[in-house]
Amino acid sequence: PPELIRDGAIVAVGGYGRGELCPASDIDLLLLHDGLERSSLEQLVRTVVYPLWDVGLTVGYAVRDRREAVAATDELDAATALLDARDIAGATGLSARVRSEALRRLVRRPQRFLSLLMAADDERHAGALAPTEALEPDLKLGAGGLRDIQSLRWAAAALVGTPGLEPLVP
Repeated sequence: PPELIRDGAIVAVGGYGRGELCPASDIDLLLLHDGLERSSLEQLVRTVVYPLWDVGLTVGYAVRDRREAVAATDELDAATALLDARDIAGATGLSARVRSEALRRLVRRPQRFLSLLMAADDERHAGALAPTEALEPDLKLGAGGLRDIQSLRWAAAALVGTPGLEPLVP
């Protein structure tokens, strides 16, 4: 409903936010609001998420207000998802403000975020075969795969305030 989207935003996050969906990828959404009541939030979820489930898509979603979304950047998955956010509908000013606050938070304390990112990368690498040893290398999660490129993009956000590979060049 237009009145719900006016007071909130539907934001694509993760691979969907980056525009990197592959066949059988899941759709990750952040339903962002600034003080909507519980009944309105429930209606928003029913309106947005349920039809996607009904057509057979795998949809993950989070419902957060502005403060919750920024505070969630203390968790690696929530922080990286927000760094890859892309507006779908609604109050784009709200989502832009959340992204800006989240980036400021990461830049103020980059070591914490970078430590979490490095630990996740190390754990992922430890559990994967070396690409030269695998019959079918894991192009997403294996060493040298897409997740390593994404980790560099996310590290740039904490180091220079802008996610991406280009900001790391200087």
